[in-house]
Amino acid sequence: MSSLRRLPIERLLAAQGSPTGRDADAESAPYGADARFGPASLIARESSLAVSDFDLSADGRRMAVVLRHERVLVFDPQQSGNVVELTGHKYVQQVAVSPDGQWIATASPDSEEVRLWDAPTGRHVHSLPVKKLESGDIAFSPDGQWLIALSGDHFGLHRVGTWDEQRRFTHEANVSGCAAFSPDGTWLALTDSSHVRLIATDSFREVARLPVRRGRNLATASLSNHCALRFSRSGKLLAIGTMQGTVQVWDLPLVQQRLALLDLDWPSPTSRRTEAS
Repeated sequence: MSSLRRLPIERLLAAQGSPTGRDADAESAPYGADARFGPASLIARESSLAVSDFDLSADGRRMAVVLRHERVLVFDPQQSGNVVELTGHKYVQQVAVSPDGQWIATASPDSEEVRLWDAPTGRHVHSLPVKKLESGDIAFSPDGQWLIALSGDHFGLHRVGTWDEQRRFTHEANVSGCAAFSPDGTWLALTDSSHVRLIATDSFREVARLPVRRGRNLATASLSNHCALRFSRSGKLLAIGTMQGTVQVWDLPLVQQRLALLDLDWPSPTSRRTEAS
């Protein structure tokens, strides 16, 4: 039985009996709450294969791990055994798991393609040709309907399952780019060299362009070359990392409120749905 310690729950990454160290009621427990946790166990025993990237399905029952850009392992982190390995994609830099755990996307600058896989079987089902992927990003929408991927001079929005490109968002060629959906799927954020574009997903219309402070080039930061672009869990805050080691944060309701004073407000998701009905 694990010992009981008082820790900031937001910073707790090891949970009771979890082989991967998932959160222990991190959503609901208050800061400083008592949490019971235990030791982590190894995913792979090859000590030389560092974890390059990983992702989880929404329920945490499907995990994909990239080991030193060479191996991609898929498994249920709550059960031992039954590991599926995705083979044939060289130098995988990024991995994304669909919210329902059915699909996995892998990105590699060497092959200039995003590959789509059937997660339960590890079968390669489709490839999306892309360009200049060495500093791009891939992400599934929270409702599992969309996959977005950077491809040179545009972000492509693909319908999950058919993988057809439904929309394109222009992007500066030869510039790194980041993509992130808000947790409720209301917003999509895209970056170029000096701005973050905020896009409403009900219409995929750009509603705001948020400037990054002068001289603060955007970062494709972190250990796995992932873009440092994140929404808060509430979706109210949007943060971006910069190459100068700073993080710029926008309070989106406050931005909207100040724009409203200039008659430049964007419609809220609720009002857009009301107008459409």
